[in-house]
Amino acid sequence: SFSARAAAGILNSLARLRVRDRELVAHMAAALVCLPLGAHSARTASTAANALARLGWKRRRAFDALSTAVRFLPASSLQPRTISGVANAFVKAGITDLPLLLA
Repeated sequence: SFSARAAAGILNSLARLRVRDRELVAHMAAALVCLPLGAHSARTASTAANALARLGWKRRRAFDALSTAVRFLPASSLQPRTISGVANAFVKAGITDLPLLLA
């Protein structure tokens, strides 16, 4: 079991190293899906979404989990830069129904 911070950090490292091990990326994406809503901070959601986009991840389930996590964050933790980072990651991944993210 991974924390949101650990999963986001591992995904970010994989993206920086340009690792293309799809099984490892799938395992980390599945770890994101299994986390409870309160596990993410705005930063971990943004980091994970951007890492998945840089890794070329197209499976929607992890992005949906991150979107839900962002929607349930307290307003005080949301900054324009963070929301912009998450939205840009979704666009890079080809997910364009951003109203779901910001609803």
